[in-house]
Amino acid sequence: MPAAILPQFVQEQARGAVRLDCARPQHLRLMLDCAALCAFTADALGRKSQFHNRFAALCAEVCETCEKDCEALGEMEDCVRACRTCAECCRQVSRSDHREVLETASRMAPSSH
Repeated sequence: MPAAILPQFVQEQARGAVRLDCARPQHLRLMLDCAALCAFTADALGRKSQFHNRFAALCAEVCETCEKDCEALGEMEDCVRACRTCAECCRQVSRSDHREVLETASRMAPSSH
């Protein structure tokens, strides 16, 4: 998920390897929103939230927006790929009903928070 991209971004920024146009405030806010929403959506799914489909639909929309913005900037293939994958997964989840989420979650191992 995009949240995994942020530590890499911070490390690259410290080394001076981040392109200046990638560091524009609007793009950084979009990346942070994307990562935060991905984490929240994953948490909501783990809690078996009855609102999973709405959260997942919004997450897919934000991930698609982030994917397009990263793609337009260029040289951000890892982020583009992560956003695309997350958006596809969230679109699929957004179409599932609550019963399907409960059944899938019951087969998953509990998280070690």
